[in-house]
Amino acid sequence: MKTNNRKQNAKKVDLSLLETLYNLHSPSGEEGDIQAYCIEYAQLTGANVTVDEVGNVYITRGNAATFPCFVAHMDEVHQTRTKNFKTQTVGNTIFGYDFGTESFTGIGADDKNGIYVILKMLEEVKEMKAVLFVQEEVGCIGSRAADMEFFNNCRFVIQIDRKGNKDFITEAAGQELCTGDFYDLSGAIKYGYTATTGAMTDVMQLKENGLKIAACNLSVGYYNPHTDNENTNLADLQNCFNLCLHIAETIKTIQPHQPKRTTPKYYGYGYGYGNGKSVFNSNNNITPEAEEEEERINDLEQQEVESILESIIYSDEYIDRLFYLTTKEGDQIIKQVRKVIGYNVSKTTIANVFYYLIGYQLYYTKTDNK
Repeated sequence: MKTNNRKQNAKKVDLSLLETLYNLHSPSGEEGDIQAYCIEYAQLTGANVTVDEVGNVYITRGNAATFPCFVAHMDEVHQTRTKNFKTQTVGNTIFGYDFGTESFTGIGADDKNGIYVILKMLEEVKEMKAVLFVQEEVGCIGSRAADMEFFNNCRFVIQIDRKGNKDFITEAAGQELCTGDFYDLSGAIKYGYTATTGAMTDVMQLKENGLKIAACNLSVGYYNPHTDNENTNLADLQNCFNLCLHIAETIKTIQPHQPKRTTPKYYGYGYGYGNGKSVFNSNNNITPEAEEEEERINDLEQQEVESILESIIYSDEYIDRLFYLTTKEGDQIIKQVRKVIGYNVSKTTIANVFYYLIGYQLYYTKTDNK
């Protein structure tokens, strides 16, 4: 994107709305304030809003045979927020600062940026659907309980929940979200986006639930997520909005896509490695033994561990030392994961997920694996 276009994009951002969202602190399980704000905002655009029993917000604006659909999540990883928190904007960058401790602090741009895009689109797009999920950060709890009938008349589902400014996620944690044809059809290349793979998020869970239309996850301009140095580039945020608006206005038909795994569930975390056995046969097909192992692995546990572990290791406590952790610190991380998840998930599972996330071994005491 040319410099002049970036400056123009940054000036188009509704800073008042964005700062309001950042000031609505919403740790996982405590999304009530931002949920209420989003419901009122959507209703003021004339949209119909419903809420399910777990707290997911379903939005429908207009009447149509089919709808474009966009999703985001309301929770954030930052657990505390002091009265001294304020957002600061320098050039095209907005970040959080605590004037009491004189330190940077997270703003919850993951995924309030996605919410921002959806709320602004409700002002522009006369016929669209959207879902705002709860508790994505602790294992996609909201999307796992989603009302899948809501998507029956949707053309596609686009999640707006990826760091950076160029990722068009077509595969998440081994789950294909869409084909290259959908990427081409979206026109994303004109906005600087490139098709690539990503990690677990709500659209991946929707696919696991059986979603049979194309989906993807888009970069929405936040950087350093899950840390106190989290920030948003306003030009990148606006560029994502422009792309979403373009897709909503140009793709007018349902885009079928069958859920498809490109790898067995969670073998990307390291399962099947280290035991001398490949999970693939000579024809590069998954072996029957691997299929049986896939069924044995607890789906919920793996997703929860990844989300919990991300919030721990990307915190200020560990972020600068991830490749130099001692065995004692590895034991501490395992203890923290177990405390959050509520039971003694195996150390091997946690270590394998750690390796998946950063490509490096987690050292820990191996006197037991309980």
